Amino acid sequence: MIAATLPASSGWQWLKDAFRIFRKQPFALLALLFVINLLSQILMQIPVLGVGLFIITMPIASLIVVSACRDIQSKPAGFSHLDPKTWVASLQKPRVISRLALSGFIYAALLLLLSVVLLYPLLDEQTIAQINSIIYGVQGGAQASTDTLPDGSSLVLLLGWAVLLFVVTLMFWHVPQLIGWEDQTIGKAIFYSFVASWRNKAAFLMYFLSWFLLFALLQFIVVPLLLLLGLPALLIAFAMQVVLMIMVATIYCGFYSSYAAIFGTEKSAPN
Repeated sequence: MIAATLPASSGWQWLKDAFRIFRKQPFALLALLFVINLLSQILMQIPVLGVGLFIITMPIASLIVVSACRDIQSKPAGFSHLDPKTWVASLQKPRVISRLALSGFIYAALLLLLSVVLLYPLLDEQTIAQINSIIYGVQGGAQASTDTLPDGSSLVLLLGWAVLLFVVTLMFWHVPQLIGWEDQTIGKAIFYSFVASWRNKAAFLMYFLSWFLLFALLQFIVVPLLLLLGLPALLIAFAMQVVLMIMVATIYCGFYSSYAAIFGTEKSAPN
């Protein structure tokens, strides 16, 4: 496989392409995500095994949604017929489901390593309380004072954790597609995903920054503005939930738009 090396501006283009895919079939994507979320909630209720089942099924669910995005993108504008069979066709290949499940376990283990082993033991209770006060205080409308801000060493630690999280994210960004569409093993998929993504790290930084700015715009500008206009808080909360669902669906579309830009669409096109 040959991975393209793209400029940083491609990250913004991936975001625009993702919204373009969503606009072609918004209700189909939202319905698919609703079903997946419902099944995930059911899995989480299973005693002992629930969390583990949720973790290993996430790459499977991701491949289904991204395959739906691929199907939608391949259709001309104004189409009305979708073929859900193509969304799950990759899962019928030998060893694909087991590889996806194991990749989900590995990804969760690495996140646990970063969050629990590397980060939280180094943070004292006061620092964690400071971070929580900023997050929940801002969400609740409170103003953060200088006393609630973490010190310099804690900020450096958080920055280091964010960098490692970025690296792990790149390692697994294309893994479901490479396993499902390209029939790669787990090790090979992680390798190709990381190499291809790292070659385009500037574009990924732009992509993640664009999403961060969109979320910040909603949280700190749009919501306070709506409150100032006197709209009911319940109505605003409902509207934000709808917007959040749309953004989650578009994030999945972004998995496909970035994959298609880096690896091309010819080989990954549905049969």
